[in-house]
Amino acid sequence: GLPAPVYVPAGGPPAAWAVPGPFLGTADTTYQAISGTLSPGDRLLIGTDGTRPTGDPGTGSPDHLLEAAAKHRALTGPAFATA
Repeated sequence: GLPAPVYVPAGGPPAAWAVPGPFLGTADTTYQAISGTLSPGDRLLIGTDGTRPTGDPGTGSPDHLLEAAAKHRALTGPAFATA
């Protein structure tokens, strides 16, 4: 149910990194390993249910987090996180 992590490269558009499977720790299952390399200036956003305007804990799309990352990508540090 949590939004997918959003990779925000220093150059280029943000992209959601899909994470298949149930939320960690909620089921007896295995998870596919996903790896990526962050370069200087890149960011990785990890959201919570609180990043959804409705606070709905159900399955959702990363659209709001992805849109916010694209809109505020020029900000840095705490200003980016707050936005």
